[in-house]
Amino acid sequence: MIQQQLEQFFKFTPSDLQANRGGQLSQKQREDIVQAAKKAKPVSIGCGCGFFLIASIFPIVFTPLAWESRDSIGAVIGIMIGVFAWAMVWGLIGAFMIRGAFKKPSFILKKAEGPINIVAVMRTSGGENPTTYRAHELHVGGESFDVDGNLADFLMQGDICAFYFLADDDRIMSVDWLGKLRQ
Repeated sequence: MIQQQLEQFFKFTPSDLQANRGGQLSQKQREDIVQAAKKAKPVSIGCGCGFFLIASIFPIVFTPLAWESRDSIGAVIGIMIGVFAWAMVWGLIGAFMIRGAFKKPSFILKKAEGPINIVAVMRTSGGENPTTYRAHELHVGGESFDVDGNLADFLMQGDICAFYFLADDDRIMSVDWLGKLRQ
């Protein structure tokens, strides 16, 4: 029963699990990864172009200002350094986002096996008005994953499981429930 709950919770099939046990992804899992990468591509390209736009605003506005204050070489140099730094920082962020859009998805599968531990952790979001929130982490076999707290409804601390996950993004592809820890 626990195995079926895991299949529903993590959205995998027995054939996916069988392929993962052999160290491979199933064809369906490969197709899902490729589809997810295709969906994310336009967003990454759009955000990258947005950062390029942000990078270009400061130079367009302040370069003419630097030439207007030519009588003070210090002001010209200061403004030009600021313009260059602004363009470099935002331009590099944009370049990395666009580059990521064309990165091929990884199909490298890893395994973490052993007794599990699901813990609630308090995290703080950044920004001007930080907020504190509760998240849940799953610890198994030296690995840590962010999970939905509802996983604790059917997996208990000490249950022995094998988690098959992608090496690049720690996305859990399937779980093999191996039993309870003997006391």
